Amino acid sequence: GDYSGSAVVIGTGDTIVVNGNMTHSNGAINGGTIDLKGNATFNCANAVAYEDCAQTGSGTINFSGGSAQTYTFQAGAETSIFQINNTNGVTTASTGGFTISGFNLQTGSFTAPTDDLYIGRGVGTDPNITTEGFFASAGTTFTHNSGTIRFAPSCNSSNSNGHNAFYFNVDTSVTFNDFELYPTDGNSGGGNTGCVVGGDSADTLIVDGDMTYKNGIFADFAIDLNGNLTVECAHSANC
Repeated sequence: GDYSGSAVVIGTGDTIVVNGNMTHSNGAINGGTIDLKGNATFNCANAVAYEDCAQTGSGTINFSGGSAQTYTFQAGAETSIFQINNTNGVTTASTGGFTISGFNLQTGSFTAPTDDLYIGRGVGTDPNITTEGFFASAGTTFTHNSGTIRFAPSCNSSNSNGHNAFYFNVDTSVTFNDFELYPTDGNSGGGNTGCVVGGDSADTLIVDGDMTYKNGIFADFAIDLNGNLTVECAHSANC
């Protein structure tokens, strides 16, 4: 059945070391860190009904294996923040949509899926986030794999004060294929005019393909667009 809202909580500052593989099949992982040496699998048995699916959470999965690691997912699966510390690389052969709460490429390399990678999670009321979103350190390699990257935090509509719900910070620049900016509204009343995807003013997001701007605000960082731009406004509360 649907276990939306169920979670395993790891104490803040605590780490579970997994020397083998891990599987996330349902609910959320919140709090601390899973230090993963093997491969990861993320399941979603029924994406249409959103039943038996791994979900986003505030926890961190740190990929730190001594050899190359893989992440495998069923379409519609979600999970917590990806943190990459593997000089041999973290890759996937899975297709379909996949969501992670945040992304932090600290060392090594990461290959995105060929389809849709959603990044972001629900952040509650009036956040001011500068440590969660999309991060990539100097000397790392992010491979977009010809897929689409979507910055998609979920914000409460009371974020009208313009606080960051998501932050972009890389070593000068990073390159995506297609890109979509779509903060969604966790409040049934609608309205995302204050939901901000912020970033470092010295950084540039290079988009080799097309960009779709659906909602919210992006601030401070630059977007270097080589393809086409689509700006959408479904209605006055969703622009």
